Amino acid sequence: MAGRAPGPVRWWRLQPCSRNPLMRRTDRVESALVALVVVLVLLWVPVCAVVGTETFASLQQQSRTLQAQSRPVPAVLLIDAVSDPQDEPAMRIIDTGTASWARWTVDVDGREHTGQVPAPPQARSGDTVTIEVGPDGDLREAHGSTENAVLAVSAACGLWAAGAATGAAAVTGTHRLLVRSRLRGWDQAWEKFAQPPR
Repeated sequence: MAGRAPGPVRWWRLQPCSRNPLMRRTDRVESALVALVVVLVLLWVPVCAVVGTETFASLQQQSRTLQAQSRPVPAVLLIDAVSDPQDEPAMRIIDTGTASWARWTVDVDGREHTGQVPAPPQARSGDTVTIEVGPDGDLREAHGSTENAVLAVSAACGLWAAGAATGAAAVTGTHRLLVRSRLRGWDQAWEKFAQPPR
């Protein structure tokens, strides 16, 4: 008994231009669609790379703009800095450091501002830390190059995954429709075979 053909050989036999006499028209349509989707998904890679590059450049520009508009001001901590959000429900981890509530005043409007700010792990209530605020006195947290790169790569990968998922859904949907068509053809053939000869 002949062994089963290797995977690449089987895939080659399923190509749309195959001379295999056992291939039906629906088989050729399905294999052509699969080949088209594979080509489109591969061509989608450079498009996603361009989108990721543009996203990174835009984020870098935003970070530079925020940094140019920001200025340092002293902020007085209201409570001790914590690194575990469970220690204080109002606290959260900022990046990999610790956070605390603080109050600061901006010379522009003279208003007091309160919010969560990054703080050293050993900081205690009453200590003063330097923060960056915008023209309106609100806290500014500009992303660094690493964070911008991660966001850009995530955007590019997400866009590619969405395109690949769309292609896979098209192939899956077409496969199901063709399977139903083949089953109907088989039913019709069996009904014709079961009819008595005239």
